[in-house]
Amino acid sequence: MMCLKEHLSNVIEKSKKLHVSPGSRGRGSLISLLSKTTVNSVIDTIWNLIQQSISTEIRKAGMFSVQPDTTQDITAQDQCSVILRYVTDVVNERLVAVVRCSASTGQSFVDLLKECYSHVLNLVLSDTTQIVIESGSLFDLLSDTAVFIRESYQRVNIWEKESHDKRHRRIAPIGETRWWAKHDALNKIFGSFGKPQDSLYIDVLSTLTAIQELKTVKGNVHTEARGYKEGLLRYETILTAQLFLRIFEHTSPLSKYLQTEGMDILSAHRMVMSTQDALKKMARDFQAVKAAADDFVKWANEKLEQQDEETDMEVEAALPQKRRKKKKAMPGEMSQDDTIIDAERAYEVKVHNQIADTAIEAIHQRFLTHGTLYADLSFLDPKNFSLIRNHALPKSALEDPSKCLVKFDDRATVDNLQYELKSLAGQWDKLKESPLDEYVTRTVEDGPDGKEEDMEIINKSCASCKDCPLCCYQILQRFNMLTDAYPLLGLAYKFLLTLSITQVACEQSFSTLKYIKSRLRSSLSASKLEAFMLMVTEKDILVALDTDTVIDRVAEKATEETAAIVR
Repeated sequence: MMCLKEHLSNVIEKSKKLHVSPGSRGRGSLISLLSKTTVNSVIDTIWNLIQQSISTEIRKAGMFSVQPDTTQDITAQDQCSVILRYVTDVVNERLVAVVRCSASTGQSFVDLLKECYSHVLNLVLSDTTQIVIESGSLFDLLSDTAVFIRESYQRVNIWEKESHDKRHRRIAPIGETRWWAKHDALNKIFGSFGKPQDSLYIDVLSTLTAIQELKTVKGNVHTEARGYKEGLLRYETILTAQLFLRIFEHTSPLSKYLQTEGMDILSAHRMVMSTQDALKKMARDFQAVKAAADDFVKWANEKLEQQDEETDMEVEAALPQKRRKKKKAMPGEMSQDDTIIDAERAYEVKVHNQIADTAIEAIHQRFLTHGTLYADLSFLDPKNFSLIRNHALPKSALEDPSKCLVKFDDRATVDNLQYELKSLAGQWDKLKESPLDEYVTRTVEDGPDGKEEDMEIINKSCASCKDCPLCCYQILQRFNMLTDAYPLLGLAYKFLLTLSITQVACEQSFSTLKYIKSRLRSSLSASKLEAFMLMVTEKDILVALDTDTVIDRVAEKATEETAAIVR
């Protein structure tokens, strides 16, 4: 701040002497280099330098993978974050562009881009939660209720008074950028599948009732509180919540494993198959979901009866029966379609079965088509080297990676890859005895209370385990074995580490986008938005930029513009 003040003082004094205007007030036409033109020039220069730095690293890496994902910002525009993942000394994930898009579908988009392995599960669950109206209504109800309570300090105070939770938990809106927020919101209000004892369901109902009875608020607040309360009391809401709790019971452990640092690819693929088998077993077991819903209703009504104050609240114990709609038969019509009259049977067929089938089919389509590739890549894991030493490799091992690598090096045949892998497996115990320095990884750290807008990327030092593909690649690199001893295997490890299979940086970029749009201005131009996104996300490159280089680039641009005006 002192440097800026000193700069302004010096500039103003020099400009005054130059123009001989001691009586002028304010800055006027004096040169301060703080006009919007200069500021925009500095922003554009920094933006270009960051992109050039990333481009230089990618050229040296030789290969990269793309992580695209879209989200809707506060101006209702669909923004696509493009993350490039590549390997230098370490694995890098860099934001390179934020593109406004009108559509995120198309066969060319699917053919060109390979999605993050863990992020694929997010897409599976996204498909599941949007397939029927009942599922969408459930999560909209949970999110809207949380927003309604949190948007007024008076309602928050009522929540704190009515809540009897020992851990003082609060319900939160379902974030648009993180799929697991749905599981978190569902778990807080309804507890675990068939186990409602740890839920905040009664606290939410009591809070909404207290808000509805307030006389110091507007009438629309009473109406909203009653609407949310009636939605939570519906038996259909309880049934759908128990169904998703059962699905999340199988998918959440898989999701957590897919986002761990030392993930074994083959084990992950086996967990995917196991999860699919578990979902198949429960796909037609509607009675278990109904039994869990009935237990929840019984527990909730007992809790409501035990309250000190009298209440007319009661949770529905069954689905309301609907009258059968008879269609007028047209002349010559011989048959009439049979409709399901029983409400419970209709829910089982149209909601329960459809959601379960969607989850199973989505997992099959998105995951299991690449099983051979993941099985081949698992041979590169040092944990499996003992098996390679003691047993012969299958003849088909590394066929799929070879098809990908031969584009970079025509020597990357199956036989050559297998030969180098067998040699490395035999030498690995001796190679890993040498000390290896810690390496730095970039990870996302949540803000307080899990707030998305306060998340940031941090550099984390990790001890070398010498038991993972990254450590194996670094040892080969340290001993200069990537050029002569194991050039093809080094290429295979770079390919493995380049694939987006462990974590994705798109969610963090969405949170940064939300932060910038909210704190600066919603109408920020697309080019400046992308520049600010890169500066916030790639702080290490920003800090490393040479100040003199930025000044020289700005000066060059100003000189070119002046020359253009003169001409």
